[in-house]
Amino acid sequence: MNIKNILKLFKTKKVCAAFAEVYFTKKLRATIHSLRKHDDLNEEALDRLIGYINKKNSLIFFYCTIFTLPFFFVQNNTFSLVFVTIMNLALIASALYDVKEEINKFVPLYNCGNFTQGSYDYCHVGGGIYTPRQFIIKIKFKIDGYERVSSLHRKNAPTVLKYVEQGTPTLVVYDAMNFDKNLPFIEPYISLFYLRKTLPHEKHHQ
Repeated sequence: MNIKNILKLFKTKKVCAAFAEVYFTKKLRATIHSLRKHDDLNEEALDRLIGYINKKNSLIFFYCTIFTLPFFFVQNNTFSLVFVTIMNLALIASALYDVKEEINKFVPLYNCGNFTQGSYDYCHVGGGIYTPRQFIIKIKFKIDGYERVSSLHRKNAPTVLKYVEQGTPTLVVYDAMNFDKNLPFIEPYISLFYLRKTLPHEKHHQ
């Protein structure tokens, strides 16, 4: 088997899914299983999630490889090579952990949480194609008559977010057993992490 065939094998849907599922916690697996069991799993959305994970993996390993290679050609000191390798592995582990944490924070709540109406209280976006896509948003919403705030801060978002004016309505998803577990229901995270076949209707918990 030549290199070209090996690369084709790694690009098959089954293999890509297997790599991505390494990041799935027991709760996330149960979420996907439940949606599929009730015929409410959008398979295309799941494919997008898997593609997003594998793209992140590829970028992490690519940048770490580019960073490491020069040391193997320039450095003759064994200690330096070992040190750089260990540091590189630590960076890879940290980056992979961030990916896993993000996926398992969004997917279960987006697909099993309750929804209510909220409105933008604060929005700051920055960055672009060649710079980190940062944003901070705060959404005000009410549950049981108490006003709460759902905040989300990312230093490197999947895409550039557009500025949204204060007071603009949007949905918030929350855990009915713990109202402090909540997230703004916004793009691009809807496209990446919402796996149901239809978008949620507004449900008010008064």
